[in-house]
Amino acid sequence: MPRFMRPLIAGVAAAGLLLGAAPVVAEEALPAPDVAVNPDVAADSGDSGEAVDSVDLGLTDEVAVPVEVEDVTQTDDNLRSTRNEVTVLVEDGAGSPTVTKLRTDSPADAEELADALAEEPGVVAARTSRLRAFVAVNAEPLAPSQWNLPLVGVPAAWDVTQGAGVTVAVIDTGVDGTHPDLVGHVLPEIDLLPEVQPLPEQNGHGTRVASIIAAAVNNIGIAGVAPQASILPVSALDPLGYGDSSTVATAIIAATDAGARVINLSLGGPDRDPVLDAACAYAFAKGAVIVAAGGNSYLAGNRVQYPAASPNVLAVASVNSTGTPSGFSNTGPHIDLAAPGEGILGAIPGAAYDLESGTSFAAPHVAATVALVMAANPQLSSAEVASLVQLTAADDLSGNGRDDQLGYGIVRADRAVQAALIMTASGLPSDAKLKLRRLNAKPEPARRGKVSTFTTQVKARFPDGSWRADPIPALVQFEFKRAGNRKYRPVAVVASGVDGYATLEAVPFKSGRWRARVQLPSGHWKKSRPDFLRVRR
Repeated sequence: MPRFMRPLIAGVAAAGLLLGAAPVVAEEALPAPDVAVNPDVAADSGDSGEAVDSVDLGLTDEVAVPVEVEDVTQTDDNLRSTRNEVTVLVEDGAGSPTVTKLRTDSPADAEELADALAEEPGVVAARTSRLRAFVAVNAEPLAPSQWNLPLVGVPAAWDVTQGAGVTVAVIDTGVDGTHPDLVGHVLPEIDLLPEVQPLPEQNGHGTRVASIIAAAVNNIGIAGVAPQASILPVSALDPLGYGDSSTVATAIIAATDAGARVINLSLGGPDRDPVLDAACAYAFAKGAVIVAAGGNSYLAGNRVQYPAASPNVLAVASVNSTGTPSGFSNTGPHIDLAAPGEGILGAIPGAAYDLESGTSFAAPHVAATVALVMAANPQLSSAEVASLVQLTAADDLSGNGRDDQLGYGIVRADRAVQAALIMTASGLPSDAKLKLRRLNAKPEPARRGKVSTFTTQVKARFPDGSWRADPIPALVQFEFKRAGNRKYRPVAVVASGVDGYATLEAVPFKSGRWRARVQLPSGHWKKSRPDFLRVRR
């Protein structure tokens, strides 16, 4: 079963920096919370900003939180200052989740605040902030070669579609929409960093990524994998290529709400963030497929990178022109697919091109393939598309179906598009009946703060009246209800596998009950029975 169907979700994050010292983005980039300013405290403060005594997060039960709102200058000290910040994702049930970032006086205060907010009604996740950066390696001399396109089967896929009608969000440093290979393909930018990211894009990273996805077939420069797809640029990284998980989470939600069906994240860091996980789950449930760079730190400890290893995300490793894994490319059970990532020719600001290497440039090959699949069969769900691009990949190195270097193998756009043409929207009639087998946990009962594996199986009623494992991917939503509360909250949406099983690894941080619900072909959700799984202290 593809790892995508067995996503991990945990609130455990390892300490550590990203790919070297760099500034973080200004917290002003996020939607500003309502703050009550205490003029006396502000006057006495020696900092550049305002001192406040409370922040309104829009919760049902008002929570007074001591925080400090200040200007964030671009210095290496900000690497440490992010440990003083808390990211909060609030879901009121009336619309999109809201991400807010709060700053405290110390890392200890931030941890205490995060723990307190996590217990509040309406708070989906709260975590101290973590840095994110793009994942590229040093450039090589320019060479007029696009060996990457035939390796992933692009020419044959173009016989069916070039991705028209599909919007791909590029959450990055921005995109130069005036480049000759991108003109007419770039939508108005969502700029989350208006004060630190000048327009047009200066870094070049986001423009390279966008060109690998959708550079036009126009006898100018290069061609993208899905040259008729539209690019939605979302600026979430500063001109040096650094940002934080709260801004990335906001970007994911904004891109989803703007209609993006594919979200490319050529960025990452070694720290897990449940707020980022929750944003990915929101996008997936809304029908978007998220693709992320697997990371370039194999030679530097091979630390797992997020959001690549987050739930509901396709993690992409890098290969060279012979299909051999790149020496820098991270490995692990979270890797889903591989794609070309060495010496990839891409567009850069200023109507120019150059070669770059990194999983940053492997991920857009997969994102663009997803766009081709969606264009070939717009009725497919996010779960079906994500499963299809894995199941149609070229063989992995082990020959066993998957391995930790290439996942299920090198993505193949031609195979994926052909499979999409013959795959029905649900695989079953609209009135088909589905049910979930008993929800299990290992160990049982689940314990607070300990990794638990929750498993259920989707069964379908076939024409002969028998109930058998449903071979068509179905969406299964795992939900949790805190002790003393009446309402269940979604934790993650998982796609079932060809054997019908849907599995979630989680680290529960509260006592309460778990359940699962399966989405029927009609669009309605049916809950698991019995509703019994408990988390104990």
